[in-house]
Amino acid sequence: EKLWAELLFMHEVPDRMKRHLDNTFGENTRHQPLYVGCVGARVLAEPQLEVCKFVGRYLVNQGHCVVSGNAAGADFAFASGANSIDPRQVILCLPWLNHNKQQIWPGNAPQVTTLENKIYAEEPKEYDIRVKLLHGRNTDIVNWSKVLIAFPQHSGRGYEGLGGTGDTLKKAKAKNIPIIRLDELTASGGSLVQLIQKVKNELVEVLSNDRPIGSNI
Repeated sequence: EKLWAELLFMHEVPDRMKRHLDNTFGENTRHQPLYVGCVGARVLAEPQLEVCKFVGRYLVNQGHCVVSGNAAGADFAFASGANSIDPRQVILCLPWLNHNKQQIWPGNAPQVTTLENKIYAEEPKEYDIRVKLLHGRNTDIVNWSKVLIAFPQHSGRGYEGLGGTGDTLKKAKAKNIPIIRLDELTASGGSLVQLIQKVKNELVEVLSNDRPIGSNI
């Protein structure tokens, strides 16, 4: 309830909230852009989707790029928030060319996965090929990302049973990419300000190490 109340407050006085967040979190993350993977469940409650939208807006406001899979639910929400600031800062990793094409904004940068050097325009009917392409899309998201922000549907669980989000989390962990679990943060009763502080802390940590900024590809 506290988180939802803050989101309502943010929408009522966005300039005041923006100034507050910029003053609190903006100084340490604007000087160097990051590619930030943003993924999550296809079915989330409205307050959870609003959190995703806010994170997308926040990242682009700080000069970072949102990398997502253009799936329904959390992916759409992250990208929607980012698109509301600057669609050119959104990279969409697609399993096939026309995957949810109605959600692709002018200015977005679609990246289509390949299977045996072939790009599929439409969703293939063959189950095995479809699964390989979806897993390839998840790999592409991880390869682009220096940080992964995820909002799975079930807090407190590992990677099993979390579908594409779980696959992406597992691959990010294998590459030692910092992971921010929004489900765990919100489940612990954290406020919106605490949530953004967590995002900022992870970004600052990545900026402070010796890894080059940009795509892992």
